[in-house]
Amino acid sequence: MKAKEKKLKIIMICVFFCAHTNTKAQLFGGTFNEIFEGLSKSHSQSFKERSSFVLSPEFIFQNQEINFVNLSVGYQYDLEKEESCLSVVKNSLIAKVGVDLGYKKNIFYTAPRFTFQGNYSSLLMRVSCSGLSDLKNTDLRISPEAGATYCHFVYIVYGYDFNIGKTHFGNFGKHKITFGINFTVKRFKKQKQVPET
Repeated sequence: MKAKEKKLKIIMICVFFCAHTNTKAQLFGGTFNEIFEGLSKSHSQSFKERSSFVLSPEFIFQNQEINFVNLSVGYQYDLEKEESCLSVVKNSLIAKVGVDLGYKKNIFYTAPRFTFQGNYSSLLMRVSCSGLSDLKNTDLRISPEAGATYCHFVYIVYGYDFNIGKTHFGNFGKHKITFGINFTVKRFKKQKQVPET
């Protein structure tokens, strides 16, 4: 009898634990099954459904000596979306390539640039690698930047240029402020399967 009573107690404890755990899950947004279903739905979106091409024109205020304009194209991957925003994107990662163009005293300056950018809500952080050149000399630069964005559509960032190696354009300054816009030029969409008749 004692052995049966022990087994019955163990079964009752297990049932109570499962019921108690399930109740807690319901209080925090649903049963375990509902939670796992929501996670599987969010991850069931394919890579293409979350990806898009972006076109980004920028104005870069360097100092009174020279300013630059930039045109970049890139690839955006959406980590999270919200329908209440203009671009319906909440968090995303963007990789872009482009070129900075500047003009001073009859000399054109170019700077091919690669940028990796992360957007979290209204915050923006990125790192840029560029090569500033007047077609005779070249300065290699790494620029960490941070700023704010509205719906990942318009943004403003502050950056600081770290030179790698010899500096030829030190009078251009190291501090810069960038204004930019992200245009989504193509978004991949999963083709809907037409049911066979």
